[in-house]
Amino acid sequence: MVSHNKSGGKETGLIADCSRPISRFFTRADHFALLQHCPCQEWRTILTLARYGGVRCPCELLQLRWSDIDWNGKRMSVPNPKWSNSPSGRLVPLFPEVRRELQLLFDLCHDKKFVINLFPNRRKPRLATQFVKIASAAGIEHRGRPLLDMRSSRFCELIAKFGNFYASIWLGVEPQGNEKFLFRIPDQIIQQATNWEGGT
Repeated sequence: MVSHNKSGGKETGLIADCSRPISRFFTRADHFALLQHCPCQEWRTILTLARYGGVRCPCELLQLRWSDIDWNGKRMSVPNPKWSNSPSGRLVPLFPEVRRELQLLFDLCHDKKFVINLFPNRRKPRLATQFVKIASAAGIEHRGRPLLDMRSSRFCELIAKFGNFYASIWLGVEPQGNEKFLFRIPDQIIQQATNWEGGT
């Protein structure tokens, strides 16, 4: 389940604050279970952008526009409100999981400016409330900041596949900075290591 940290009337349980350690590696099975219980395509896209696109939620998520999606180039420009003086966002590949959900959503609301339009008050989106319902229905128990944990789960995978340099660029973190809070070793990797008898 999600812990709700209230501060000044705001829900902060899902804010992607990299100053604290995370608690869970979200597997593909976890993600699939969550998708099956999403109430709409926008929520499927939200969870997929967090888990496979490494998008910060809600700050980057709610700023993402359809004009940021380069279908032909198979990439997207993710805006970062923290650096408002930056002429453009960071380029992130349209990974297959992300492209699939974005395409389904685009077919439904291509006439909209922003990709995500669920929240009338974009300054105070109530992400945690709906996530609790989805996670409970899916049987996913979680505490802390699940969308941050999804983002960090992707960071682990990208480091393993493409290395720290590209993973850091795509997720917008300093190669020697915030990744120490994002990076967590998946349980299955630890299990593989405990059964490994190799070495030099």
